Amino acid sequence: TQTVQAHCRLALQKNGNTAVLNTVTLSQTSQSNSAAIRANISYLHIKFLGEVATQQQEDALYSVFLKYEAGVEPGMSATDRAIAGWTAVCASILRDPLWITY
Repeated sequence: TQTVQAHCRLALQKNGNTAVLNTVTLSQTSQSNSAAIRANISYLHIKFLGEVATQQQEDALYSVFLKYEAGVEPGMSATDRAIAGWTAVCASILRDPLWITY
């Protein structure tokens, strides 16, 4: 789990990396652009797992994003909260059994 999280975080912190943030930026929040966040979750699902996410899968990953975007530590900046949210989504996808078989 920690290795996956570390790789996801590194990918998110790399400037201009559209492999992970294709339809959003770290400045976009669930408050300001939930549609773009959901679109990026769908993009990641198909890119990493090779299949279109069902509505239930998208909703579950969006819930993961919301939980971590809310802040895991007091005083986190908006960018740090976005990185935490996207790291959690990325790690969730990469820990899916389909990741190994795709």
